[in-house]
Amino acid sequence: MFLRYETMLITAYPLLNPYRYPNTTYYHSRFSCCPDGWSALVAEFAENLSRLNLESFVLYEVNEKYNQLHIYAESETECYDSLDKLIHEIEERSKETCSRCGNLYFSRDHKCHGRVASSGAMEQWLSGCIEEMKV
Repeated sequence: MFLRYETMLITAYPLLNPYRYPNTTYYHSRFSCCPDGWSALVAEFAENLSRLNLESFVLYEVNEKYNQLHIYAESETECYDSLDKLIHEIEERSKETCSRCGNLYFSRDHKCHGRVASSGAMEQWLSGCIEEMKV
């Protein structure tokens, strides 16, 4: 994921900020191995996460593994089951979402949306996704 997309997500959702977790071994970019097309799924995860009101939440990493989004996080509160369910739901939805452009797959011969050709268009798309979720 481009650093500016990561910055947009962290600005919109402070829970994703890696500097909140100085005592973890994952004190680096959390999204470096996450394809751009899944950035809207990460934003949706963060929006739903903020509604859980977790006090002790740690995000270790968000990446692609086996053609699926994987979120590595934990919480020591009573909302652990809700967090686990949320992670599972987002990871499952990534199986049906193009990792390059963010559109749902409708067929095996999926053609990516034109926004993949322009980082500015991807940034505008992600910004719109974040704004929609915040409403």
